[in-house]
Amino acid sequence: MQNISIKYFLVSLLFVLAIGGTILEARATLGAVQNVHQQQFQVKHQDVHLVRSWMTIPYVSYVYNVPATTLCQSLQVPNDHQIHHKTLAIIANEKHRPVSAVIATLQATITNYRKLHPLPTPPGQVRPAGIPEQKGKSL
Repeated sequence: MQNISIKYFLVSLLFVLAIGGTILEARATLGAVQNVHQQQFQVKHQDVHLVRSWMTIPYVSYVYNVPATTLCQSLQVPNDHQIHHKTLAIIANEKHRPVSAVIATLQATITNYRKLHPLPTPPGQVRPAGIPEQKGKSL
């Protein structure tokens, strides 16, 4: 009888630990999903603070809808096939500049480009005050 109660206790304990672990992992997963959604929202709204050292110029160009030639010119690098495969960290190392300076240059370039070439407002959305709509372009 005592053997059965010990087994019952151990099984119950393992069950509680399994449920607890599942709850902890579910919370971590939900936090990660919320983080991804927040970053997607920030990119969608052109938050340039998301530029990271692992990104390449074509990736930054695609995400922020800024021509790669404009980004290359701001960094004073040639817009060729080789540069398209280099991360911003590698470009910074080759230019003997801190990665933070390269990222800051790209952030300023993206912001300035956006001022001159604002993204069109999708139908049904309101453009924030002070930002003119770009004519003749669509997403």
